[in-house]
Amino acid sequence: TYGDEEACIELAALAAREGIGISAMGLGADWNDAFLDQVAGRTGNTSHYIARPQDIQKLLVEKFHELTRVLAEETTLETQLPEGVLLNYAFRLQPESGPLNFGNTTQLGPILRDTGLSMLFEFLVQPTALESNNARLLDGTLKIAMAARPTPLPPIRIQFECEIADEPGISPPPPAILQALSRLTLYRMQERARAESQAGEFDRATHSLKNLAVHLLEQGHRDLANTVLLEAENIQRKHTFSLTGEKEIKYATRALLMQEGELIP
Repeated sequence: TYGDEEACIELAALAAREGIGISAMGLGADWNDAFLDQVAGRTGNTSHYIARPQDIQKLLVEKFHELTRVLAEETTLETQLPEGVLLNYAFRLQPESGPLNFGNTTQLGPILRDTGLSMLFEFLVQPTALESNNARLLDGTLKIAMAARPTPLPPIRIQFECEIADEPGISPPPPAILQALSRLTLYRMQERARAESQAGEFDRATHSLKNLAVHLLEQGHRDLANTVLLEAENIQRKHTFSLTGEKEIKYATRALLMQEGELIP
């Protein structure tokens, strides 16, 4: 689509209010992945990169199989952030990894049988929010729609708090948080490189990509690391990503989030 992106995003928001999910597919290389993420994200879903026509059938089979495992069709988080607290980043790790369009009402997508719904939130807390022994990060309500239930589920109250201390504690963060961060790091590294390239900071973008390639090699993803290094050369010489390479890196690092099994509950 060209020129009517805002209208499409509004339609996606309307679909979300009607309980309709949208999964977006980008074919080839010449399409706006950020736009497709926004459209699908409005309904709690995400976009997919289709490099070859034969991959369409594979994705559709996976989607139809996923529909047979749906436990709750729709999950909605209604939130209010306290004064002095900003949400810096929101990402759904499973059942389908992708960025979340966070707002007062956030669509989280369906809940599948035998698969947890896992998200990672990164908060930026201002000193004004640190007035007691606990910092309140988020007040919210989780609403779950299950068509199989004759009566609606009551809303679930959610509140995030963080203890405040003058000195950092000696206990490590929960294993689930460390595991989630380790998985998400590679994806965020490519996000940083793209942002630096778009801002004209080509040396920084090149450095970020080379750093990403090192991490990929350490984890045994040699082919993807080579693609990243080729894009680093592209940015150094042409001051731009290639259309294909940019999307390959984004969606491949996103796919790595799903390759190690489920997160610790």
